[in-house]
Amino acid sequence: MKTLDEVIKAFEQCNDKCYECAYHLGNNCIIKRNSDALHYLKAYKDDKDDLTALRTFWKEQQANPALTWEKLKQMEGKPVWVEYDGYKPMWDIVDKIINERTIETYNCMLHNEGIGIYWQAYRKERK
Repeated sequence: MKTLDEVIKAFEQCNDKCYECAYHLGNNCIIKRNSDALHYLKAYKDDKDDLTALRTFWKEQQANPALTWEKLKQMEGKPVWVEYDGYKPMWDIVDKIINERTIETYNCMLHNEGIGIYWQAYRKERK
């Protein structure tokens, strides 16, 4: 297999300078050149797919959707940004899960019935 640079050069020189081509002395030079090109195109596609997946992951990390009740229950001992209706938003720490309907933070009690109505929690500060 030729290097990527050799394959590119072969495509550039085909028909003009066939004698300088890396495939010139081989039988079926076009078939061999195309086979190598296909190899690099597949590798490029795999790298592109990986990059797309990485960009999607990073975008999700940058997103800051409101925490659901289930996600909030998993945040025990961790800081959350809480926006209370009628109060200044602030950082708080989920102290403990009291029961299925109540979570205690350092500053208050969060009730399941109030999520999205009286308060909302996020992983990161919202501006």
